[in-house]
Amino acid sequence: MIDSYRRTIYMIWYNMIRRCENKKCKAYEKYGAKGVKVCKEWHDFEYFLSEVSKIKGFDKEKLLNGELSFDKDIYGDSKEYCFEKCCFVSKIENNQYKPNQQRNIIGVSPNGEIFEFFNQSKFSKEHNLRQSTIADCLSGKCKTHKGWKFYLKQQTI
Repeated sequence: MIDSYRRTIYMIWYNMIRRCENKKCKAYEKYGAKGVKVCKEWHDFEYFLSEVSKIKGFDKEKLLNGELSFDKDIYGDSKEYCFEKCCFVSKIENNQYKPNQQRNIIGVSPNGEIFEFFNQSKFSKEHNLRQSTIADCLSGKCKTHKGWKFYLKQQTI
């Protein structure tokens, strides 16, 4: 039987390879189709397994408790999964760097005050709003959220 640590690392590795190389994978559109690759060395699971504990932010206990996420974009938009460009971060921190939450946004408060921000997750927490509803406003699914209006910066207010 495979121990839980090896299985956890395998799933990180498997999903990383899959979203970069399997055109049938739903996430391929946001990774492989956009040129994101896995470094040559990390195509070998055993090699990846031998390096994973040396990756910045690694904490075995937190990883096994589901408290950490494997990330390649926290230091900038990276097109490669490799030792130098990846790290482990808390789930909260990782969510702040998801591409769908990293857009130049203008928010207009109910009293007309204008805010420009980049991170939906952080802004929503600071103003007691729901990140998913901000996203719904930006996509046109709803017009306002708690009296707030949101626009992509390229759009006219």
